[in-house]
Amino acid sequence: MQRDSRLDTLKFLLIFLVVLGHLSYKDYGLGINRLIYSFHMPLFVFLSGFFTTNRHDNEGIARKKHIKWVRKTLLIFILAQLGHSLLAIFLGGKASWTMLIYPQLALWYLICLVYWRITIWTIDDKLNDRILFTLSVCLCLLSGIIPLNDEFSFQRAFAFFPFFVTGYIFRKRNLISKIDEIPIWKALLVAIICLFAARVIPRTYMPKFHYDTFNDFFARGVQSVLGFFLSLSVFRLSRCIKTDKIAQLGTYTLWIYIGHTYLIRLNIPKLLEEQFHITFNMFGAFSLSIVYCFLFVFLAKLYQRLWLK
Repeated sequence: MQRDSRLDTLKFLLIFLVVLGHLSYKDYGLGINRLIYSFHMPLFVFLSGFFTTNRHDNEGIARKKHIKWVRKTLLIFILAQLGHSLLAIFLGGKASWTMLIYPQLALWYLICLVYWRITIWTIDDKLNDRILFTLSVCLCLLSGIIPLNDEFSFQRAFAFFPFFVTGYIFRKRNLISKIDEIPIWKALLVAIICLFAARVIPRTYMPKFHYDTFNDFFARGVQSVLGFFLSLSVFRLSRCIKTDKIAQLGTYTLWIYIGHTYLIRLNIPKLLEEQFHITFNMFGAFSLSIVYCFLFVFLAKLYQRLWLK
């Protein structure tokens, strides 16, 4: 499939929202982070599913590629986790072996991506798309019953799985053209309604805890449906944005995703407030998010220039 620059553009916009959502700032009651969390990771996971292929022209070669990818991703995850342990020691805290059990900050996505792709590579040929999607929804809702939380990203792995499966099916059936046929005004209307709903519901979409009551089961279901419609509407709106410069930045999302977790741990906004006695507001958060993103794009390009010659 020919690379779609609009998808890379969307990836960068989403990674920017990931960085922004991890910052604490005064938003004057607008609940911006609540709105961000209602769709940014569901849509990000959707794209992860979309970029997952399961070709079997040569099963032996495909299997070797899959194993190579799993090893590489697990190595990145382990090194990133160890990096957080060292940073914790540097900041005067204590590092514990349990840090390998509980993914630090946004690193949960890496281990979940391994789960999701191995699952797809294993069972896709054995199930049709409808059964696969139905199974993913059932696992999403029923996994909350199991008394595990963030250990090895257990709850998130199941809660976000339907979004991954949906993205995978969209790629497999080439359904992007169907999304492009939706009128912009309809997508905008759905997005506004869903954002309003996300603003007033009791919780943001952060499914990393198991259920305490039946209300939690209901909440995950409502939030999943909301995230689904909001993700698709934002996806449709993003199709109107086509710029090669932003698309090029979208190829460095992994660098930004991992790298910014260390800066979040340093809590630079708090340091700025303590040193300069200023209130860290939306403008400051947006500016700092841009700096974070471009910093790791620069480091990625520097690495490619010096190491991959």
